[in-house]
Amino acid sequence: MDYFEGEIFLKVPDLKESTEFIDCTFKDLDLSGVSSKNSKFIDCKFMNCNCSGTSFLNSTLRDTYFSESKLVGINWSIANTVTGLEVKDCQLDLSVFQDMDLSHSKFFKSSLKEVDFSGSKLVKVQFNECDLSACVFTRSDLSQADLKSAYNYTIDPNYTKLKNAKFSLPEAISLLRSLEIIID
Repeated sequence: MDYFEGEIFLKVPDLKESTEFIDCTFKDLDLSGVSSKNSKFIDCKFMNCNCSGTSFLNSTLRDTYFSESKLVGINWSIANTVTGLEVKDCQLDLSVFQDMDLSHSKFFKSSLKEVDFSGSKLVKVQFNECDLSACVFTRSDLSQADLKSAYNYTIDPNYTKLKNAKFSLPEAISLLRSLEIIID
C-alpha cells in the first residue's frame, strides 16, 4: 500500500488502488474518472478539483473537505466509510448517497441537483444555501438537519423523519405538497 502524509499535490499523482492519504491537499487537478478503490483519505482537502465520476469503491473518506470542486455523478454509497464530509461551493449533481450515515456533514453554497439521499441518516446535516432540486429523501432521517437557507427541495414528511429539522419560509411551504391540501 502506498502512503502519503502532508503532501500537496499540484499535478495528478500516479494514483494506485489501496493508497493511503493523510492530511494531503489536492489542488487544481482533473481527477475525473479516477479509481481510488480500497484507498483512505483522512483529513484531506480537494480544492478546485474535477472529481466527477471518481470511484471510491471500498474506500474511506474521513474529515474530507471539498472546495470549489466538481463532484458530479459519484456513487458515494460504494465507499466503506464517509464521515465528517464538508463541501463548499461545489457541484454534486447526480450523485448517490443511498443508505449512508452522513450525520454532521456540512454542505455550503453547493448544487446537489438530483442527488439520491434515500434511506440515509442525515442527522444534524447542514444544507446552507444549497440547491436541492429533485433530490430524493425517501426513508431518510433529517432529524435536527438545517435546511433554513436550502432551496428547491421537495420532501415528503410521510416518508422522511423531520423531528426538529430547521426550515424557513417560503421554502418550507413545499413540505405541504404531499399532503394534497389547498392553501388560499
